[in-house]
Amino acid sequence: MDNTKTLLVDMDGIVADLATEWYGRWNKNQVRDWLSVDNVTTWDVAKIVKDPRIDDILTEKGLFLSLKPMEGCREALQSLFERKLKNGKPAYDIFFATSAVAAPHIPAEKIEWALAHFPWLNARKIFTGYHKYMIRGDFLLDDAPKNLVKYKEHNPNATCMTIDYPYNREVMVGYRARGYKNMKAAWEGIERYLQALATFPEGYQNLD
Repeated sequence: MDNTKTLLVDMDGIVADLATEWYGRWNKNQVRDWLSVDNVTTWDVAKIVKDPRIDDILTEKGLFLSLKPMEGCREALQSLFERKLKNGKPAYDIFFATSAVAAPHIPAEKIEWALAHFPWLNARKIFTGYHKYMIRGDFLLDDAPKNLVKYKEHNPNATCMTIDYPYNREVMVGYRARGYKNMKAAWEGIERYLQALATFPEGYQNLD
């Protein structure tokens, strides 16, 4: 790795624990159709509960500000942010790339959340769009099957990475971190993988 590589990092499900808050708000008003990450085996959660109102929760003001960061993500990204190449350049130029189109207030909430939990992150390095495949990068870390597939189709030389969830296990990726049940271990694996690539860019094997 002679030059700085661009790392695009998704927010919800990767650095921000959306599921706990989202499903928790839904479950408060349910007698049945309780949701948990374990039983969400498809990206379209509304198909599981057969009720489109589940998506209305995503537009509630303050939702994204209330999310907790995933265990281990801040330490791992801080370490990758500080990693330098032999020539003194940063190993990774880190951007957040997150979908924020459900309501007008969401981009501002996501930016505020990201800057609060990742103080080294510049606001100009937070993309709040929808078509992530249009953003040029060397690595994409995302949990959404459609984003991973689309990104690889449009950026064949990029490496797509994910954290293992029941809803994304059918997607082929360049690196799959250990599952959501141990986020600290998952993020430790992601960091090891990217740190090793910065040291041994040729022929590196999955260490997780």
